[in-house]
Amino acid sequence: MSYSGGFKDIVYADEDRAPRVLKYRIVFVDDGSLAAMHAIIHLVQSDAADPPSNFLNAALDAVLNKVVANEFEGVRVDQLHLVFEANSALVE
Repeated sequence: MSYSGGFKDIVYADEDRAPRVLKYRIVFVDDGSLAAMHAIIHLVQSDAADPPSNFLNAALDAVLNKVVANEFEGVRVDQLHLVFEANSALVE
């Protein structure tokens, strides 16, 4: 089974506690065996100013924690993968 959800907005606080937004979606990938099933959290930076480059690690940490808490309660962490897309580049 494979699944690709639609993009959703997620709001987080920047270094000055001002609201910022990223988009994310959830993708499930499976090669047919239960052990191979995993979920991808695909974050997309739609505006070059979100998150600011000097705050990127903290922003990704906050956003990822929020997504995992809201969408993956009880799911094994070793079954989750993160992909961050910004300026036409992907980071896994």
